[in-house]
Amino acid sequence: MLRRATSSLISNFSSKFLSPKRFLVKNFKRDAQVATVARYDRYGDPSKVIRLEQETLPNLEPKKVLVQMLFASINPYDLALIERTFKMPSKLPSVPGLEGVGKILEVGEGVHGLAAGDLVVPAKHGFGTWRTHAVCDSDDLIKVENSDGVKPEYLANLSINTCTALRLLEDFVKLKEGDVIIQNAGNGQIGSAISQIANGRGIKTISVIRPRPDHAEVTELLKVYGSYIVVPEDYLPTQDFKRLISDLPKPKLALNAVGGPTVTEMARNLAVGGTLVTYSGVFNKSIQIPTSVLLHNNIKLKGFWLNRWIEENSKEERTKMFNTLIGLMKNKKPGEGLRLWSEVHKFSNLSIALKSHYENYRPRKILLNLQL
Repeated sequence: MLRRATSSLISNFSSKFLSPKRFLVKNFKRDAQVATVARYDRYGDPSKVIRLEQETLPNLEPKKVLVQMLFASINPYDLALIERTFKMPSKLPSVPGLEGVGKILEVGEGVHGLAAGDLVVPAKHGFGTWRTHAVCDSDDLIKVENSDGVKPEYLANLSINTCTALRLLEDFVKLKEGDVIIQNAGNGQIGSAISQIANGRGIKTISVIRPRPDHAEVTELLKVYGSYIVVPEDYLPTQDFKRLISDLPKPKLALNAVGGPTVTEMARNLAVGGTLVTYSGVFNKSIQIPTSVLLHNNIKLKGFWLNRWIEENSKEERTKMFNTLIGLMKNKKPGEGLRLWSEVHKFSNLSIALKSHYENYRPRKILLNLQL
């Protein structure tokens, strides 16, 4: 009964917030040559240093395209870069936004592979998706193919979070049906995508989440999304947890996004020869692995950063990855597709969107509708 009620809750939320009828794109008059852009020229609290301003767009030169941005996500990394809690090379002033989806309005002379009407995502980090329009090099964008029937809100999360989930499941351990993995940050968008993709392949996921007042509701939701077991962090060191997983194979893969003592416990539960992958450093928490686990279980410690994967792989390989994920987004069969749990805010209400992002126990990923 609770599972059916939770599924109904997801369906009702999706119809309210992610209905295709809400995807209304304002016509952009080229002769106006003005875009609204979020920009910051110093580091600090995003709510204090980001401002919305009007920007005159340059003329469309050869090899350039005019893109109308539709939706962009607010990622923890977006804000960590502004706060400087996660340091990457960056220039000021800068436009936030690592992920997003746009629509080509015009192409300049000599542009190949892109045409007016194409949906596109950034080809690399640093594009700055929090804007209504941009004139940029055609190489700065990748065409999203075969996306008919996929909500544009989903495509706004295509280029980083879902890609990271897929790479974590495919690049480190050869997983097969019946295998078990364990992850922290199980209720994050990457964690949710991992659970769903793994579930569609017959792989069981143990998802670890922070203790929270709505634990029962979130647990049920994550199980609907494919997690096999959902437990709070403080449950891992207990005998009850050991009994809970006693009839399962030991996890071959552990995925870490938050650091801290939880990683120690995940490492202790890995199978002999298992692999622990850290893929996020936003929280700046160190990890400690007991010497006995390294010696006796011979576990491997790895790191993953999507930026590096993009640098080392071709645009064709990235397009192939996109096509795999879009295929999952199109798959409507229960337990086989990929669903994203998002909350949409108007770009003009950016301050409200940022406030929602920082709420404790926030249940949904925040998206910006860049045309409102």
